[in-house]
Amino acid sequence: MRILFDIGGSKMRISGTTDGEEFIEPIIQKTPITAEEGVDLFFKVVEDIIELDEIEGIWGGITGVWDKDRCKLSYSPNMPGWVNKPIRELFSVRSEAPFVVENDADVVGLGEVHFGAGRGSEICVYMTISTGVGGARIVNGELDRAFVGFEPGHHIINQSELDPKELSRCLEDGRMYKASLEGHISGTALKKATGKDPVEIEDSEVWEKLAFQSAVGIYNAILFWSPDTVVVGGSMVVGSPDIPIDRIRHYVQKLAHFLPSVPEIKKAELGAIGGIYGAMVLSRPLG
Repeated sequence: MRILFDIGGSKMRISGTTDGEEFIEPIIQKTPITAEEGVDLFFKVVEDIIELDEIEGIWGGITGVWDKDRCKLSYSPNMPGWVNKPIRELFSVRSEAPFVVENDADVVGLGEVHFGAGRGSEICVYMTISTGVGGARIVNGELDRAFVGFEPGHHIINQSELDPKELSRCLEDGRMYKASLEGHISGTALKKATGKDPVEIEDSEVWEKLAFQSAVGIYNAILFWSPDTVVVGGSMVVGSPDIPIDRIRHYVQKLAHFLPSVPEIKKAELGAIGGIYGAMVLSRPLG
């Protein structure tokens, strides 16, 4: 069996497939604080599914910025206990099966292109707005090439927050985060600004402002990546209450008025298990 996984800042989802077309019901666990605890839990769950010597390979996504060789995370603000840990080695010690890992947003994007809202797209941008903000460019059904990875959530949308003479201090005191797209529209940013979990906020003006700020980020992504379709997912968009997708479309149309056409902007369809669908796509070359 091919093991599929999606590890985010709050939840770990694990499943399996035998044919690359369907998967078993994912098992969901709270993401452990450290990488070591996470790998231990991962293999305990896997042992409940199959014997370890029956694993054909392991495919999935983990949130954060990976080094070029996909051996360790160099940055993951929502999973600090996983940063700079030898994640590939931790998995390899427990199983000799092939281990393929990408950024979690990249993997969810693959799932949406093959099974969800991005079906039929030749050049798709997937954006997730959740605990953090991530995204990827997917061309002809495959992740586009990248030197390190895609991190649209960290692009700067408010440079007035920054002092060019002391950028290191801006990083340390949080001003760099506040200047980024993630620092404006993520669930984490919203909780820092209001003191409330997003699900507790019913003020429509708050969600309208988030729609505009999200549209700014998506507009920039359209200019950088020139997609034919943008799929927007994550708990801040597919949850309740949510950033309204129709208002995102409205603002993007206004901002991109000079373009001959604006990509179709769709809400993600695969929900919380988009990463499992994407991991299944990653597993297909083996078969």
